[in-house]
Amino acid sequence: MCITMYNEDEKELQNTLRGCLHNYNCMKKAASTNFTKDDFLVVAICDGYDNIPESLKTLAREKGFLDEEMLFQKGYMDLNRDNQFKMKNIRDVMEPDVPIEKVPSNLLHCF
Repeated sequence: MCITMYNEDEKELQNTLRGCLHNYNCMKKAASTNFTKDDFLVVAICDGYDNIPESLKTLAREKGFLDEEMLFQKGYMDLNRDNQFKMKNIRDVMEPDVPIEKVPSNLLHCF
């Protein structure tokens, strides 16, 4: 199941996840299927780190699906002057010998 998000807050995501869980339970109970937990995957896709509301970032940190410290350690984030995490520019995380015309306009981060 893929959840696409732009600027939803934590309550909207929680409601969507409740719906996913309900669907999972329905599929698991269906006598016509051999559905197991290994047959179910939920992926949340956010349109950019900067667009995620702070309340959703807080929830994601608490639930363990956003680890900015790990992204910082791996070189994908920096700290700004206010000591807050900021995603690096795509050019800054690529190999330096990649020609500018080969630099993609988007980068996918999976949390």
